Amino acid sequence: MANTKIIRNKILSIKNTQKITKTMEMVAISKMKKIKIKSLISLPYLNSLKKIISHFFDGQLQYQHIFLKKKPILKKVGIIILSSNRGLCGNLNNYIFNKVVSIIKKYHNKNIVCDLYIFGMKGFLFFNENYHTNIKKFINYNDNITYIKLISLVEKIITCYKRHDIDKLFIVGNKFNNKNESTSYIFQILPLKSEFFKDSEYTTYHYWDYLYEPDSKITLNFVLYRYILFQIFQCILENMICEQSSRMLIMKTATDNSENIIQELQLLYNKIRQYSITQEIMEIVSGASIIN
Repeated sequence: MANTKIIRNKILSIKNTQKITKTMEMVAISKMKKIKIKSLISLPYLNSLKKIISHFFDGQLQYQHIFLKKKPILKKVGIIILSSNRGLCGNLNNYIFNKVVSIIKKYHNKNIVCDLYIFGMKGFLFFNENYHTNIKKFINYNDNITYIKLISLVEKIITCYKRHDIDKLFIVGNKFNNKNESTSYIFQILPLKSEFFKDSEYTTYHYWDYLYEPDSKITLNFVLYRYILFQIFQCILENMICEQSSRMLIMKTATDNSENIIQELQLLYNKIRQYSITQEIMEIVSGASIIN
């Protein structure tokens, strides 16, 4: 039978690992709650911007902003990839990577180049192996990202669209739902689709336009630019929530599994101890009978 000392060391080792996984689970829960609060705070503002833009589409908009114009010919597409900086979050990143690879192949068959703007180290490491020529920007971020910090990170990407360096911009990430599950998605950031706003609950249809102060160009530029930034910010927060939720569930599973292993090893340890004690008693009894 196995040595009791070896089993005892295994139990101690697994208990130490269990403490780590439990701590990581608690940290993930704490981070997820903080990011959720940040997301809930910014969401009403995003919805208000969407409502304002939907009013723009109510009237007969005379000025056509570059963010609303659909390019007749696609030559280059930009993809913002939201990945994590750390692992231990299951297949969360793989779902995103598979979607991005499918987009790259789809546009490659049409001779359209894809520029990758990657958030997170995991995404950079993956695409740097096979698609390093497509990477235009690696953006390192952390859990403390704010809207102000995001402006400097994303401004160059939006400038590329304004300069016609890219003709369409997508964002790929994970969305969190109420069942503690996440689903990956592809969302078109630019050009903005008027249908997306016209389908909203705020829209009514008219055949007139608003009076803008100071003018429609400045007003539209401010509102649309702010909306795009907040849309990207909200997507980043959603992806971070998914990351922490996935890590929390994985660490919880690891903690529960380690408890099961400890119980099995403890049972085996007790059996070996019982067997060794029985053997000692039998030896004592046998020795006593021989003496008699």
